[in-house]
Amino acid sequence: MDKKEVIQKEKDKLCKIFQNVDEDKRSLAETLIQQAANLTGELFELYQNIEKNKSVVISKNNPSHQLITESAKLYNKYLNTYAVLVKTLNGILEKNVIEADDDFDEFEKMFE
Repeated sequence: MDKKEVIQKEKDKLCKIFQNVDEDKRSLAETLIQQAANLTGELFELYQNIEKNKSVVISKNNPSHQLITESAKLYNKYLNTYAVLVKTLNGILEKNVIEADDDFDEFEKMFE
């Protein structure tokens, strides 16, 4: 799988999740969905690089000295950004849910 396929797969997955959401909220989410999909592609590439080259470089002169690679730093940064995007998208979804009456609601109706 390449980066473009990963991006498209993520975009399709998120669009499917939002297919039954109110049109206004769905249009609000479209940009976030595209950003999340693009970040997924970047994370995919960075992870491949990390698997190939490792995330930590150990100094030959001083084995106790370790440096985190730029790929690992970017991966963590993008992963945090992705998590914020997903949390925001989830917030949009939660506001779309109409809660069904539960037992407490039925109890309250008895006293109306």
